[in-house]
Amino acid sequence: MSHMSRSIPAALLLCAALTAAPGCLFTNTSTPGEDMGSDNNNTSDMSSNNTSPGDMGMVGEDMERDMTPPDPCEGVNEDEACLTVGGEMQRCGVVDINGCEIDCTVKCMDTCDENDICSCLPPDKEDACEAIACGDVEATDSCGAEFTLTCDSTCQENEVCERNTCMPKEEECPTEEQICMLADESCGVVVFNNCGDVDFAQCKAMDALEGSDYCSALTLTLPQDVLGQSKFGEAMAVLGSTLVVSDSSSWAGGLGGSGEVYIYKLEANKNPGPPIKLPHPPGVEAIERFGETLLLVDENTLLVGAPADQTAQTVYVYQRKNNNWVEQTASRLFMPMSLGTRGARFGASMAQNDYTIYIGAPGASNATGGRATGRVFVYELTNPNTTPPEFKPLSQIENPRLTTGFGTSVAPFVADGGGAVFVGAPGRDNVDASQGEVYACIPHKKELMVEYECEEVVIDGADVPRYEGLGSALISNQLTNQTWEAWATAPGQGPDYKQVFHITPGARGGYQMTAYNNMLPAQAGYDLALISSRLYVSGFVPQGKAPVFIVPSVPGSTNMPFFRNVAPIKASGQAEFGRSLGSSSSLLLVGAPGAFSPQKMQQTGLVFAFPDPDLSIP
Repeated sequence: MSHMSRSIPAALLLCAALTAAPGCLFTNTSTPGEDMGSDNNNTSDMSSNNTSPGDMGMVGEDMERDMTPPDPCEGVNEDEACLTVGGEMQRCGVVDINGCEIDCTVKCMDTCDENDICSCLPPDKEDACEAIACGDVEATDSCGAEFTLTCDSTCQENEVCERNTCMPKEEECPTEEQICMLADESCGVVVFNNCGDVDFAQCKAMDALEGSDYCSALTLTLPQDVLGQSKFGEAMAVLGSTLVVSDSSSWAGGLGGSGEVYIYKLEANKNPGPPIKLPHPPGVEAIERFGETLLLVDENTLLVGAPADQTAQTVYVYQRKNNNWVEQTASRLFMPMSLGTRGARFGASMAQNDYTIYIGAPGASNATGGRATGRVFVYELTNPNTTPPEFKPLSQIENPRLTTGFGTSVAPFVADGGGAVFVGAPGRDNVDASQGEVYACIPHKKELMVEYECEEVVIDGADVPRYEGLGSALISNQLTNQTWEAWATAPGQGPDYKQVFHITPGARGGYQMTAYNNMLPAQAGYDLALISSRLYVSGFVPQGKAPVFIVPSVPGSTNMPFFRNVAPIKASGQAEFGRSLGSSSSLLLVGAPGAFSPQKMQQTGLVFAFPDPDLSIP
């Protein structure tokens, strides 16, 4: 006979078990005409609601089980019990812990000596718990035995440990207003953990002024043809009221991609209107990553690089006439075929000193056509007002050593009355070290030719190999006709391998490169921008504070504030806020080619313009 369970009050069950003991009263509230069903205690209805000896036995067992005290041995941590007192050795055999016998043999996958000590080394608790804040973590000993280690909790009183992360207690989940009040950012988007769910609070300073404060950054109007999976903001150049921004998108199949270039007209305290699209060079098809690098020689002359293109190795020259930008085919700059084409990355860096133009090709071969160590090509724009503009080759700066990547970055300056240039080579040398080099290359006239002699710029009092990728980015500031300063970055993989360096003339000739010695964010040093005495350094790694930060022009200050905003975007692993930087006298431009456009709800990329960024310094 099948039984269906129904909840019965404990008092009734007890009375049934005592067989109508005094004080127990059974009351049947059904009427005579009703079917009493399973509530009648007769032999023909044996439903589960009837009290039977078997049922009473089960009730007795439940009561006895509920009254049994908990087993104290269940709370013993066997993993910790099977370690010696100092936690340095693995025990084996049977261990007695406060009267509880723990079999540690299963923890030992090697031999067990006469002192019940196993030769396996236990897992290092400090290493295992390094990446988490609290809770348990799985680890293995030297023999491969698995352990569960309890990490020391660092949670605050108003937090709980969930998924190895300290979370606010549910009853204390912060509101957006509370997040903004407690955040160290004064305004902008703040990323916070709201009871286990990552969210974004849009904070704004009470005294913020529209159009002038950091919170009200201008977002450039996206071109109509920029759609999802684009990279708008990959590169930019700004000079006067002219702003040039490039965009790249993948070709069908995902290998490589095309590029477009757009030109904006900047106006004070106004969001620039829709841009003009630069026409592609005529007669050339499928230029890979067209616009990967940009250089405004003046407001009417634009150089467009495509260093990723494997065939042409060409820098394209555009000239503005009657507000129309026309590519000047006769002015195109080519890399000599004898130095290799595929992978030379001609145009990977471009800079100018007046009308002297420096173009880096970090993958070009050396003079004998052997190892691709890189070089820099020097041109002179003889007359920018002619059509087409005339570029005269002046010289080629060869790599003085075997460190690869020579020409990845360039920064011109004036030395001894002539145009010189710093050149970065952040690659590897002949011993396969990756510290990189920075060179100061000075021109010397020999008969009708100009030759450059390059001198390594040595870091003052520092262990050079600890800085990875030295020379990845360079920027210079010409203070007067004879005085200058420059900066170089080394965006290494860890905090001990990345740095920003300040380069100045040496006291006894030569050059002095001084480290800032401040903690820098991840990948810091990808790009640089300069406004007055403030240097802006980007790392484009999303985090609670923006990966663009401000440094003083001279090392020694302990104040290196982060850019006081995470930018008006929802940060993601692909946002790359700070991949490109541009600046004018009072405007900082930050590209985020992986950001989502709120208007198009697609990953289009965005460019932000921050007026008067000095207001962001506390």
